[in-house]
Amino acid sequence: MAEAAIEAARLWPARENAAFERIPSSWYEVEVDVEVGDEVNEYEPRRVMVPVYCHQETGYDSFERAVERLPASVENDAQWILDEFFSGTDEPLPAGADLTHLANYARANGQLPQRIPFAGRERINPEVVARDILARELPPAAQAERITQTCEEFPELIKRLWGSLDTYRAEVLLIVDIIAQGKPYPPPTLDQVPIILDVELQDYSYGQGVRDLRAALEKVLNDPILFPDGLAEPTGGIHWARKVPKSWWAIYRRGDSRITVSPLLDSAQAPEYVLEFVLYHELLHHQNAARDWRGHPHGEDFPEREQRHPESVEAEAWLDSFHDHYAARAGSAERGVSG
Repeated sequence: MAEAAIEAARLWPARENAAFERIPSSWYEVEVDVEVGDEVNEYEPRRVMVPVYCHQETGYDSFERAVERLPASVENDAQWILDEFFSGTDEPLPAGADLTHLANYARANGQLPQRIPFAGRERINPEVVARDILARELPPAAQAERITQTCEEFPELIKRLWGSLDTYRAEVLLIVDIIAQGKPYPPPTLDQVPIILDVELQDYSYGQGVRDLRAALEKVLNDPILFPDGLAEPTGGIHWARKVPKSWWAIYRRGDSRITVSPLLDSAQAPEYVLEFVLYHELLHHQNAARDWRGHPHGEDFPEREQRHPESVEAEAWLDSFHDHYAARAGSAERGVSG
C-alpha cells in the first residue's frame, strides 16, 4: 500500500510543510506501577510517556479543563474519556492504556500532569534527517553516523514511536532512497490523488453497515493459505474509523494491538476480497509484532507473504484506481458505522 501512495505522489505533488503526525507535539509523563519479578503483587514505579499529537490536542485540552467530571469509578476509563472528549477526533485516537494512566493520575491529584511541549519535534523527523543526509551528500558510513546522532539524542522517544532504533534507521534510509530517485515525499493524502476529468465518476455510497468486519477478520485469520501456522486475533480488536482517513485504508497500531479500517470499505461497491486483502495486510503487521520483528514495517519477507493472498493483484489495482472511478459522498461515513 505504501508503494501505491508513492506512485500517487509522483503524479500529484504532495503538500508542502505537511505535519509529520507520527511525532507528538507534546506529551505527559506519568509514574505507574509495573509488575516485575516472579512474586505475586511485586511492582516497581516506572515513568511512562503519554504522547499527544496535533490532531488530539483539542480533546486533551477539553479533558484538562473538565477533569473534575471524571467519575470516581467507571467500568472503562479509556472509553469514557474517548466518548466525553474525543468524539470528534480523527483516527488514530489516544491509546486506551495511556488514557487509563492519565485517569489514575487525575483521581490521585485532581488534575492532569503538566503537558510538556516537544521543542525537538523537527530534529527527530526522519524526513528532516533524510534531507540533511542528501543535502550534505553523505556516504553510507556517514549516513549511519548522522542517524545515530538523532538516535542518541532521543533514544526513548524513538523506541516509543517506532518500536526500536533499527526501525527508525530503516525509515530514514527508505526516505533517502525515495527522494534520491526523484520521487516526491511525503506521499499525498487520499484526497490528493488526481482525478481523471474526462471520465464520468460513479457515485459511491459507504458507511451503511453492509460489511461485517468481524466475519471478514475471522475468514482471513482462519485461511490456511494465509496463516498456515495460525495467528491470534489482535487483542485491541477491529473497528471502523469514525471518519474517512485521508492517508490510509487501514492501520494496525502495535501499541494496543488494534486494527482500524476506513469506512470507505464498508460499501457494496467495494468487493469483499478488497476488504479481506486490506485486513490481511494489517494482520501481517500484527504477525510481525507477535514475532517481535523490529526492522522496517514492510521489510524482511513482508512482500512475499503479502502475495500469498490469491487476489492481491486485483485488490491492489482496485485500491490504486479508486479515485479514478468513484466520487465518494462526504459525510456518509457517519451514518451507521460501528466497530
